[in-house]
Amino acid sequence: MRMPQNADTFRERAAGTGISARAAGGRGEREGNVRGKERKGKETKGKGNERGRERKEKGTRGEGNKGKETKGEGNERGRKRKRKGMKTKGKGNEGKGKKNERKRKRERKGGREGMRGKSLVDGRTRTCGLIGNPVEHTVSPAIHNTLAEELGDNLVYVPFHVAEERVEEAVRGAYALNLLGCNVTVPYKSRVIPFLAELDPLAEQIGAVNTLVRTEGGFKGYNTDMPGLYRALCEDGVRIAGEKVLLLGAGGVARAVAMLLARKEAGEVLILNRTRERAEQVAREVNGFAGRQLAAALSLEEYGRIPEGERYLAIQTTNVGMYPDVGSAVIQDPAFYRRIHTGYDLIFNPAKTRFMSLVEEGGGRAFNGLKMLLYQGIIAYELWTGAKVGEPLARRVYEEMKKAMGIKEPKHGGVRE
Repeated sequence: MRMPQNADTFRERAAGTGISARAAGGRGEREGNVRGKERKGKETKGKGNERGRERKEKGTRGEGNKGKETKGEGNERGRKRKRKGMKTKGKGNEGKGKKNERKRKRERKGGREGMRGKSLVDGRTRTCGLIGNPVEHTVSPAIHNTLAEELGDNLVYVPFHVAEERVEEAVRGAYALNLLGCNVTVPYKSRVIPFLAELDPLAEQIGAVNTLVRTEGGFKGYNTDMPGLYRALCEDGVRIAGEKVLLLGAGGVARAVAMLLARKEAGEVLILNRTRERAEQVAREVNGFAGRQLAAALSLEEYGRIPEGERYLAIQTTNVGMYPDVGSAVIQDPAFYRRIHTGYDLIFNPAKTRFMSLVEEGGGRAFNGLKMLLYQGIIAYELWTGAKVGEPLARRVYEEMKKAMGIKEPKHGGVRE
């Protein structure tokens, strides 16, 4: 690096070159001043540049920090959204897991595939059905197809309209076609009995069959109506043991109900029917089965003989008041219904019958026969498949039945088909 030259140096050089000392000195001073100014300018400029760089660095750092803060806030919001998304996704995965588990359950049982409501009929599908005339009004498919879907059973249920003269062909044909089982409705509950391989003791006692179960060599006949009624009564908090009961009607259904009352140790049964003779016949059969004087008979016109101070459980077994005859009841006198603390009408269409309305107006509770229909169907399904249907599933099926029929629950209970 070249060192700066002062005025003496210039004078010494001038002596060697012939330039006067004074001139050389002046020139040296001028050059020295110029260089001094240059150095001062450079120093000033350097300091200015340094201060500029400092300001720039500070500004950059400030903006950078601000950017970092903004980025940090953005990252925090992103993390929150991610956590929220993970929670939502977790719920979705949980729901998806349950769906997959149901699907795996169906597959393990050889059941239906796909989503609910998109059933698949394949070569392993079993068939059950309803034998009757008419059958177009039935809601039994809503019971059994819902059960099959919920339990993952590869089974379908369909109605069979059978002409009166072809009952035997229907029973034997159903067995030949490998049907797992059938329900039987009016008017064939007794007429199918000669074509069965075996009878359950209760069905034999009642003299009516509503369920056929496939066995080796033919169908076995069961009656699930009465166990279904009893289960419905229990579900609605209605007891039988020790109760005084009014039984309206003396047909096949009334006879079956009377036998149930005897089995469940009712305290007293009073049978009211249009013809007293028929009521007396049922009363004799019931008393013979019970081994005691349990039942007595009256005609409908004699209801005034019932003590007014007593309160009864009343079970209505006739078809009076069934749709479309919705304004009728076997007895219309409000005074009769003041003797009833609980009324059970086996009709389920309409959902609230005239009988039920009269019971409620008399201060009692009223139920219809939809739950009886539900439980007789559940018991039949259990016989066909070996499944056990708990109350949570029974309630879901019950809701499906009501939905299928477009009915709403009456104020005090039961619903009907």
